Amino acid sequence: MRLAYQRVVAIAATAIAMTLCSTSTAVAEVPVGPANHVECTGATGNASNYLGPKAPYRCHSAVKTPAGTVVILRQGRSYASGPSAFGFLHTLQDHNVSDHVVERVVSSAFPLTAPNGRIRFIADFRAHNDQIMSVWVEVDTKLSKDAPDSEPFGVVTAYCKIPANANPENTCPEWVNDTL
Repeated sequence: MRLAYQRVVAIAATAIAMTLCSTSTAVAEVPVGPANHVECTGATGNASNYLGPKAPYRCHSAVKTPAGTVVILRQGRSYASGPSAFGFLHTLQDHNVSDHVVERVVSSAFPLTAPNGRIRFIADFRAHNDQIMSVWVEVDTKLSKDAPDSEPFGVVTAYCKIPANANPENTCPEWVNDTL
């Protein structure tokens, strides 16, 4: 119910924004503002704590959500570099979602409950009057048993979805990174 209400509000905001800014090439249906960057929490920003096999758990960046919670985007790893892909390298190399897109979506969208105790941030975009594209960012708020710190795990993945299509995860088209 909450997701349906948020999408209705977002679509109404988009209609107003499209009327006011009809020359724009892309419109965010969840108004996406600038990333609200903050310092990496705890020891996660100190690279000397994350050498060798712990390197993927280093903080790449951190942002604050609209509710004031800090979310870490760890360096991570892609599918090609080992088991359990996650973080910045996973979002970029496996799903073509850049760090600035992840940071802006998390800084702008309110979190929704997701499976496995995660939270999800969603922003919808339309470019050049094409179909709507949704960017989904999945965040794990629990501590990681593999990271050398006691901070919440942070961003697990980000990907695109076409709302009219049931496919669960897609690689984002380049215009998503270029638009934001």
